[in-house]
Amino acid sequence: MSMDAIVRCCATRNLKFASNRALVEFRVGKTYGFDYQQHFRELMIRVIGLRSLEKVEKSVDAAQFAKLTAALGALKARRDSQAHTYIIGTTLVLDAPSVTRTRFEDVYNGLDNFDKTMKNLGF
Repeated sequence: MSMDAIVRCCATRNLKFASNRALVEFRVGKTYGFDYQQHFRELMIRVIGLRSLEKVEKSVDAAQFAKLTAALGALKARRDSQAHTYIIGTTLVLDAPSVTRTRFEDVYNGLDNFDKTMKNLGF
């Protein structure tokens, strides 16, 4: 939801035509994952373009960005391993709450930095 909000706010700030904002809203509605490369980055490219996204990615805090992408990858891998698994008699392997919380903090801090950087650059 946070990624969707960043994309929507960016579209509102940068796109002048309602039809283009509607197209972005349609794509956000059809995006169900939270992988950085495959989902969030693709939505951002649709809104501000690849050249502008390169400026943002170059300007964000590198350590927070690395933690963001690593945490999203780990969360997605864990989620994917559990999705659609209906084998009776198997034990689910879940991360400890502290591990999950740390990952979510890394995601929150990374997205917050990403959003602030976009606003500072005028996107």
